[in-house]
Amino acid sequence: MMTIRRLTFACTALMLLMQIGCEVNRARSRDVPSQESLAAEHPIEIPGPYSIGEDGTVDYRSVPRPNGHMLGTRISNGLPREQAKEWIQRTARAMGGTTVYVRSIVGPYLLDPEDPVDEDNPKVYDVVIEVWEPRSDEHDHS
Repeated sequence: MMTIRRLTFACTALMLLMQIGCEVNRARSRDVPSQESLAAEHPIEIPGPYSIGEDGTVDYRSVPRPNGHMLGTRISNGLPREQAKEWIQRTARAMGGTTVYVRSIVGPYLLDPEDPVDEDNPKVYDVVIEVWEPRSDEHDHS
């Protein structure tokens, strides 16, 4: 009985001592300039690597990630082929980015596989993109 008390006391004391010397390394927040959306006529570059071909198949070609600052990642599920490129461009403009790296496209698939393909049950895609803005100058390595 005495051994269990000593062991409990020793464990409690050890945990308290460990917490006294610990420092939590938290990222410090900084003021990030607000992103401004781009005008609807501003061109958006979509180099790939994934794209949807004219026949509806998903194409892949190896391309490097853009050289710049990634503003964020966005996902959209269940996009018909005709809406995928429009969604990509609209999302990039809203985030203030000029280049989109298409991280993945999954599809085509049917929302209801039991029903035939028609306007109520089109083939759809899940799209994941990264929106980028170019570096402010060639010496910016951040």
